[in-house]
Amino acid sequence: MRPNKQTNKQLITLLLPLIMIIAGCQNAKLSDTSVLAPAAETTNESELDQWITQSITQPYQIEVLYRWDEKELLGTYVYPPQEEKVKSVLETVKYLFLESFELPAIGDLHYLKGKLPIRIKMYGGPNLDPNGVELLYNPLGTPVEMCIYNVNSFDPSDPEKVFLLMRSVFHQFAKRMLELYPYDRDKFYRISGHRYLSSTEPIAIPLSYQQSYKERFGLDTYAGRRGCYTMYALLSPEDDMAEMISATLLSTPQEIEYLFEETSIPDGDPNPEVAERYAREAALAHNELLEKQAFLSQYIKVHWGLDLTKAEVTILRRVAQFIQSKEEEE
Repeated sequence: MRPNKQTNKQLITLLLPLIMIIAGCQNAKLSDTSVLAPAAETTNESELDQWITQSITQPYQIEVLYRWDEKELLGTYVYPPQEEKVKSVLETVKYLFLESFELPAIGDLHYLKGKLPIRIKMYGGPNLDPNGVELLYNPLGTPVEMCIYNVNSFDPSDPEKVFLLMRSVFHQFAKRMLELYPYDRDKFYRISGHRYLSSTEPIAIPLSYQQSYKERFGLDTYAGRRGCYTMYALLSPEDDMAEMISATLLSTPQEIEYLFEETSIPDGDPNPEVAERYAREAALAHNELLEKQAFLSQYIKVHWGLDLTKAEVTILRRVAQFIQSKEEEE
């Protein structure tokens, strides 16, 4: 069907304004001034934001999320951190974690490249699960994100607060590395597979008796008698591996040796049969610890390219120096 003259007139009428606009644009001189405001004018970064960008985000490619965002901050005990506490926490993480692994005694300036989380989420309070057990990480998260809790109560001059912070940081970093450099899970599971729990309920009561962070999150003889370094290591093979790494980096060789010695000593009982059973259990737990320690050392050496003992000594020395410097500032 061919268009008639009336149709052509209507089409020209509709297109005429558009043709005039295009012609006007061709003849107009473009302004040298951008319609977009300069970056400095469009962003209202605070001094804290600028420090985070310069000290964390740019050098390490880590986004830091500390402002309250209900969609982003997931957990059981979530509320935003106090902004005046954020920098102190991040300075501690930077010095004791990021900069430590850049040292020749542990790694090098490029060691952490491609190994770090892409985001750090900061929480004001602790992360309590339904059983009332405080967790070091967010079970709903992934290893590419690191969650930092207890920001509002953090004090860089308090050894307990620094210990808790870094136990969480090293635990989560270990899980990130376990994801990047898989371990022989089946072989590791065969050592203590019968020990792992399906929830935190069985350890909730024993943990409730621990008063300090060092007692709650440190090396534990109750866990040692079950073939693990800490109570949290009983939750899964991944937690077991991460806890061994994290606890080692923040425990002296003497403290680890003491755990092994205590584990090898069975509970006494007047009943010979019970005493014999206790002796078998102690020997089994002690052997599990020795086997897992050897497994971990080999895994770290081969897959991480690190000497775990050197890392332990270096980080412990830096922790002591850091806390002392903060005490002197007060």
